[in-house]
Amino acid sequence: MSYIGKVPINVPKTVKLLCNSGIIKIKGPLGTNFIIIPKGVHLEIRGQQLRIKVLEKKYKENWGTTRKILNELINELGRGYEAHIKFDRIGFRVFLLEGGRQLHIKLGFANEIFWDIPRGIYAFSPDIRNLELFSISRERLNIFIAKIRNLRPPEPYKGTGILVNGEKITLKESTKDKTY
Repeated sequence: MSYIGKVPINVPKTVKLLCNSGIIKIKGPLGTNFIIIPKGVHLEIRGQQLRIKVLEKKYKENWGTTRKILNELINELGRGYEAHIKFDRIGFRVFLLEGGRQLHIKLGFANEIFWDIPRGIYAFSPDIRNLELFSISRERLNIFIAKIRNLRPPEPYKGTGILVNGEKITLKESTKDKTY
């Protein structure tokens, strides 16, 4: 029995679900998306709750996964996701160009980096060291953040770098500090 699959999904009033022969279209205030329901998985909508059922034992492997994917899509289209990126190192700077559609990043390299922000991701920069991102797709947002972070990974000895959502870097012990 799947402990995840048997939990009902609460659907907000702003999100509408349309079912058509194995395809669910999810329409919310932030956009529209769809998912193809695997064979053997059945959906039951009662009021503002969605339950996922599996009738045959051989299809139970898709039960919890289908529920988690549906829950994420409903939440994405209902409220979206945001991330805060802090450029925490001397010389690190971030600027928005072209009406917020392009990033100008300085990371201590000889050349400055100009990067287009993908469609569906919105950016705001309150100052030169912080960047706020918003998207209805958590997957797209995390991929974009990972690409930015790969430009200059965090420094484990100084505790500086590109930090996401207030994270703390665990410092490594320096070999200079050890006495033998």
